[in-house]
Amino acid sequence: MNDTYIVTAYSVIDDLLKAHDYTDDVRATIGAAEILTVAVVAAKYFQNHHERALCILIKLGDISPLSVSRFNRRLHALSDWLFGIVTLLGELFATGEVFIIDSIPMPVCKRVRARRGKKVRGKIYCGYCAAKREKFFGWRLHLICTAEGVPVAFDLLPASLHDLTPLHELTVHLPEDAPVFGDKGYISAPDAQTILVECGIRIVSVRRKNMQPNS
Repeated sequence: MNDTYIVTAYSVIDDLLKAHDYTDDVRATIGAAEILTVAVVAAKYFQNHHERALCILIKLGDISPLSVSRFNRRLHALSDWLFGIVTLLGELFATGEVFIIDSIPMPVCKRVRARRGKKVRGKIYCGYCAAKREKFFGWRLHLICTAEGVPVAFDLLPASLHDLTPLHELTVHLPEDAPVFGDKGYISAPDAQTILVECGIRIVSVRRKNMQPNS
């Protein structure tokens, strides 16, 4: 683990919470910034394994002792804050001249276990990944990055929804006149025209071989 990364993440989260006048409960022994930092560290270094990240940080003395159940309750209560902080940081980094959009499968389990799964249920979570030529069950992460690979906007939707579903919401905060490059899944003349008129964003998608013009 990188101590500089952990301290920086904590400082940014703490400053953003203070800027929004967030105050912890007087009975809380650990601040909200520390709880959210554990979640960030878990995603960065422990494949999103919260219990493992919590135990390691407690052993290192970075945070005060806290039970796993209490941590989970605190984190669920702060989930909206975590989403808001990530969204705000994305808007701050949404600078540049070129952006890239794509979607990534986020499977919950194997298709054969979908009927027994308890996290998500329903046909809406049955999706298909054209790149891997395989079906999956779970979510699909829609992501916009800069040319350097810095994420600036994201959305997590059920796997069966089309790539065009969150396109308007993801591009609304991008700089005007900036082109957004995508694959064949983002071919839609009506959507591209609407986004260009309303936001000034140009959607540039890879066209199919039989489409004209095809420069």
